[in-house]
Amino acid sequence: MTALTYAKNYQPIVYEWFLEGVDGVPSMIPELFDVQTTSDLSVYSLGIGGIPVEMWDRYSKDGKTGYVEPDRGYSKTLTLVEYPIRLPIKKLYLQTDKTGMIRESINDVAISAAQKRETDAASVLNNAFSSSFLGPDSVSLCNASHPVSPDNSGTTRDNTGTEAFSYTAMKNARLNMRAWTDGQANPMMVNGKIALLPIELESQAMEIFGARGKPGTADNDGSAITGLSYRIWDYLTDNESWWFIDPIRAKRFLKWYNFGGYESMVVEETTTDIVYEFKMTYIYGWRHWSFVYGNAV
Repeated sequence: MTALTYAKNYQPIVYEWFLEGVDGVPSMIPELFDVQTTSDLSVYSLGIGGIPVEMWDRYSKDGKTGYVEPDRGYSKTLTLVEYPIRLPIKKLYLQTDKTGMIRESINDVAISAAQKRETDAASVLNNAFSSSFLGPDSVSLCNASHPVSPDNSGTTRDNTGTEAFSYTAMKNARLNMRAWTDGQANPMMVNGKIALLPIELESQAMEIFGARGKPGTADNDGSAITGLSYRIWDYLTDNESWWFIDPIRAKRFLKWYNFGGYESMVVEETTTDIVYEFKMTYIYGWRHWSFVYGNAV
């Protein structure tokens, strides 16, 4: 049996080893994003703003059914991107049945693929304060001047601050989120519950959220925090900036679309190597800012 034939026969096993590597990397994507599959090359969404609640009362007042005229929202188109990569495997490994070495190589590529996905997902927050990364409303994700709607761009909302992470800063972020209203002055009912933090803030978070206080010091008050939690995301690149998230709204407005699953195949043979190619294809992004309050510290 030639090395190429052997490599092709290996293909189902190679794919399983790839998935094994991917599954070994913890992911925040399923927790934060609305994860779906798509067969389209792009995904279009149109936001809808506030709806006047008094229209529900019209029939009881004058016998005429009210008509909903929601504020026009901002549109967003997300476009698929393909991410292929090639891995050469030594023919000698195949010919001498060095499955352990091959498996390790496949696992390493798969881990890198999962890390790439996490890096892309985290970029939504890492770029949240940057004017180089604008959302549907033409400002950054965390911004002091989000226009309410295209028809009411003079009225803005603020979802950014500069407070260092602390119990008081979380309380302030949560109160700011609760105060947001839509273009019809209806409360958005945003319920910030998750502090999303870089690894450098983990010990501080453990003290704040720990129910018994800080051992061995005078700072041993019990935690007043109930119903809230924190997550550490290794892919957040600023060691002081942090975000407060409404997880329900995050699932509405953070989007991730997979175009099928991972792909793998043998694509080339040289005198020394068999070359496997792996590919992943996906779309990601956000369509409304109101799931998050960010502090750029």
